[in-house]
Amino acid sequence: MDLLRRLLFGSSTPSLCATTATAAGSSALPYLRPISAAFNLGSFALLHAIFYRVQRLSNGEALAQALSLSLYPVVFFFGFLYYTDAASLCSVLGMYYLARRKKHVAAAAVGGVSLMFRQTNVAWVGFVLGTSIVEDLQQAFLKKDYYYQSTPLSITGANGHPTADTASSAAYSYGTGTGTGSQFLAPSSNKKQLPDPSEPLSLSLLLRFALYLVKSLPATLQRFWPYLVPLFSFAGFLAWNGGKVVLGDVGHHTPTLHVAQLAYFILLTAHLHRPLLLLPGYREPAEGDKISALRGFGRWLQQGAGTGGGLLAGLFVLTLAGLVLHRFTLSHPFLLSDNRHYTFYVWQRVFGRYQFVNLLLTPLYAVGGWWLATRVYQGSGASSRSSSLTVLVLGLAVVLVLLPVHLLEPRYMTLPIVMTLLEAPPRSHTSLCLTGIGFVCVNFVTVYVFLYRPFTWGDGSVARFMW
Repeated sequence: MDLLRRLLFGSSTPSLCATTATAAGSSALPYLRPISAAFNLGSFALLHAIFYRVQRLSNGEALAQALSLSLYPVVFFFGFLYYTDAASLCSVLGMYYLARRKKHVAAAAVGGVSLMFRQTNVAWVGFVLGTSIVEDLQQAFLKKDYYYQSTPLSITGANGHPTADTASSAAYSYGTGTGTGSQFLAPSSNKKQLPDPSEPLSLSLLLRFALYLVKSLPATLQRFWPYLVPLFSFAGFLAWNGGKVVLGDVGHHTPTLHVAQLAYFILLTAHLHRPLLLLPGYREPAEGDKISALRGFGRWLQQGAGTGGGLLAGLFVLTLAGLVLHRFTLSHPFLLSDNRHYTFYVWQRVFGRYQFVNLLLTPLYAVGGWWLATRVYQGSGASSRSSSLTVLVLGLAVVLVLLPVHLLEPRYMTLPIVMTLLEAPPRSHTSLCLTGIGFVCVNFVTVYVFLYRPFTWGDGSVARFMW
């Protein structure tokens, strides 16, 4: 109880929310810190609603998925400090939930509020807009009289393919098709051509999608115009602020090209999706998860890794990626000097000490990136159908949020991690149990160290270890 009281309301020691405490700050602390805890509770409720009402999981399954994300150490820890993280996460989740429920005016309004907490949330407003457009395209495509053999249907089970019964009923409904036992094919000569979001990502698909957007622009604007309000408002803010995204300490938040941020994010998120990443997942609910990530990635390489050149071309791409990571691994001055944060010690003892760590980890980064893209492609958030366009929209949002960030800071990865998990199939019970046990242990240790193991800086002020 003492630990919970000190987390929520502080103690007689100097303020736990800042490096220097004033009398006013100490007196306000009991009223400020519970605000973040309330936002975290709101995020838990929204996560449950997303899994239960949007993804149509059972109530128990939705609770388990939501609880696991709420216990993610960075989310849990900053729910007890007066930071903008909890409010930012809650508002973006509110926007996401409302958009998936087709309440776009309300979603755009909440998205606008999210920009007040963190300006980079504009990327998630764009993400919700993009995935909503893709979802509309998926629904339009499914109304056609034919389906490609490689297209999983939304009326199917977990493996993404229609059963004989659903194929037969589809053929009966349209009256012109032929059932194949596992697929439904019908003539398409008299139908308007639409891009199939489940096709592998290619230049051809992107061009057809762009043409679709141009042709459907009036209808798209009529349906999704509310999102333009926060997007144009952010553009106005940029013009007013001299093109700078941040307010305040601009000198230490200058955008830079930090490719390694994406690699760190990929490695962390892939293991959150499935802790036993390199082992086969026999009991995984999604069909594509049943083989090990390493084996699946090997197959992908043999098919050319999207380069058309087979294994050698794939290995060349991996080598090039490793060299790019080695060149663009950056260290912010705060990372090198602020010994309150755990990233300081990770950098000091691993990445900063061994110069070629990122080069050696490139294969693992590649496996993790392939794994994440595969899981998001299988679909769960905006639609139960596969969608390479959703992978593209999510990838662009993650790049916009993380690539310009110079400082290695776990808090900046929270929303990219949560959104990636929401857009992928539900995690298995094994993954939930393993991550849940790990999260509880990490949370206990970090909270205990923060409260009961402070240290003194050279100027005599009290500092506490934190993320």
